[in-house]
Amino acid sequence: MTIKQVYFIADGFQALDLFGPLDAFMETNSIQANAYQCKLLGISKQPVQTAYGQSVSVDHCLGDEFEYDDLIICGGTGMRTLQLSTKQLDALSTIAKKAKRIFSICTGAFILAKLFDEKALTITTHWRHCESLAKQNPNKTVTPEPLFIRDENIWSSAGVLSGVDLALAIIREDYGNSMAAKVAKDLVVYLQ
Repeated sequence: MTIKQVYFIADGFQALDLFGPLDAFMETNSIQANAYQCKLLGISKQPVQTAYGQSVSVDHCLGDEFEYDDLIICGGTGMRTLQLSTKQLDALSTIAKKAKRIFSICTGAFILAKLFDEKALTITTHWRHCESLAKQNPNKTVTPEPLFIRDENIWSSAGVLSGVDLALAIIREDYGNSMAAKVAKDLVVYLQ
């Protein structure tokens, strides 16, 4: 069975927040064919700029219909400060509520918190932004210590390379410890 993932990015996203986890999931496919299918989701069909100015094309936009299991919200300066219109937030919220699992990488947690505004969640983000995230979301417990946290079907990671640690934990959950260990070895990283 192929697990379908969609990564939400907007201008100013951190490239490593996208490509770190995506590479871990795609590396799984080299061991077990079609383990994951990964697509990119943008606000519109326009190319999206990384925090450093490179352009990335997206597969879907918020108004599209598409199949997915996991929603992954990337972080970065632009993601942390992203102002979505009510219509855009509603569209992304609908996508999140239909997802089997939701992951935020780094400051993608700021968007995650908006999507689940009413829900008391335990989440994490980059240590530099934990205080700000907690102030903006008083009904959330923001914990700066762990590399990643799971609260029911919602996962968040501390930032940048911890997105790979989160991806390996998901691979372990989906395909077992042996698979996660093989992927970690191929990526030359430690399995947490």
